[in-house]
Amino acid sequence: MTRAAGTATETRFVAFVRSTVGGLPRACWVLWGGILVNRVGFVVQPFLAYYLTGVRGLSVTATGLVISGCGLGMVCAQLVGGTMADRVGRRPTVVFSTVANAVVLLLLGSTGSPVLLVVLC
Repeated sequence: MTRAAGTATETRFVAFVRSTVGGLPRACWVLWGGILVNRVGFVVQPFLAYYLTGVRGLSVTATGLVISGCGLGMVCAQLVGGTMADRVGRRPTVVFSTVANAVVLLLLGSTGSPVLLVVLC
């Protein structure tokens, strides 16, 4: 493929994308980018069982409890986050949850206790 042909294809693609979603506001793209990063980071969740049993040496039962605790924590976080968004506002809730998530992830990497893994996860 020649350079001119590649450029024409790229130009048609860019034109298609702009005509399809180009009118969306910047805030929408920032939100979409944040959600994308969040979901890509969530891909590691299935590998948590391998890490806990292999590297951390937890039993299968303890690993199951940790993963179940993570799921329960996610359900509770959705309920608390929705309530906070209604009472405090969406922006403060998102900022608080993002900062809290960063702190918890830093603590999660340094803990060795299965109980703390459940609490922090």
